Amino acid sequence: MVDDSLAAEVAGFRDFNRFYTNEIGLLRRGLLDSPYSLTEARLLYELGQGRVTETKALRSRLDLDRGYLSRVLAKLEAAGLVARGRSAEDGRVQTLRLTAKGKRALASLDRRSSSEAGARLGTLEGADRARLLDAMGTIRAVLDPATREGSLEFRDLAVGDLGWVVSRHGEIYSRSYGWDARFEELVAGIVGRFSTDRDPARERA
Repeated sequence: MVDDSLAAEVAGFRDFNRFYTNEIGLLRRGLLDSPYSLTEARLLYELGQGRVTETKALRSRLDLDRGYLSRVLAKLEAAGLVARGRSAEDGRVQTLRLTAKGKRALASLDRRSSSEAGARLGTLEGADRARLLDAMGTIRAVLDPATREGSLEFRDLAVGDLGWVVSRHGEIYSRSYGWDARFEELVAGIVGRFSTDRDPARERA
């Protein structure tokens, strides 16, 4: 039972979920006009990152029912996309990897996903794109506190840092506000002066 004080918020939350699942095409029969479901495509993605190769860890990461995951993996294996094995450290542990066919399928899905996202973002003005991406970051940070956690390290400049600062300024301000290379040139001048004139004991980045 939903508390009356939360009823409007719950309705808004659910309304956004309905809108967004439709916006990114999750209601279509095949994800990204492919023969794969959302779950199948996500499993291919996770295995393609090489972070999770054990069945148990994969189930935990995606919060999937054991039986459901087993059926989906069996389907991917039958299609020649996934191969099973055993851990070299512990023969009781089942491992998973993408086959060459699976890697090609993942690459195709990745290209289609990037293309769709780029096309959708391309319809927005730079300032609106920036607002949208900031809002997405806020949603992720609020719903997944782990993204806010982690250690911080204060260090001196490393090779490539200053170039990265200039490059990212140019990219972000071009995307957000349509500014051209002259702004990047301005930033490069500021960063260059900082690099040569700064007091390392008091000025860092």
